[in-house]
Amino acid sequence: MGIADSETCNACNSGDKDYIEHFFYACDKIKPIWKIIETEIKARTNKTVQINEQIALLGYHEPNASAEEKRKINHLLAISKLCISKFRYGVRYKIDLILEKELQLRNHLII
Repeated sequence: MGIADSETCNACNSGDKDYIEHFFYACDKIKPIWKIIETEIKARTNKTVQINEQIALLGYHEPNASAEEKRKINHLLAISKLCISKFRYGVRYKIDLILEKELQLRNHLII
């Protein structure tokens, strides 16, 4: 079931507890994915979104954004979290490559 011997993060070896905020946002091995997603959001919606912990965990809910923009952005966020889970629980290779493959696989759903 993937039960770890310790509650510290085994991805970044920082000694930090691997709580949900660390798992999906604060881990140094994960942070680069959010910069890539910010670029993808800009390319796909022409909106500049700075992803913070709240957006990464709970989604994008900007009141001034259209429903279509929110759908695209939240879909990208969901794909990102899938990639993070694959990286953390699977074979650890470059997270940006995992994201690239997932985006290619789902590209027709986003555009």
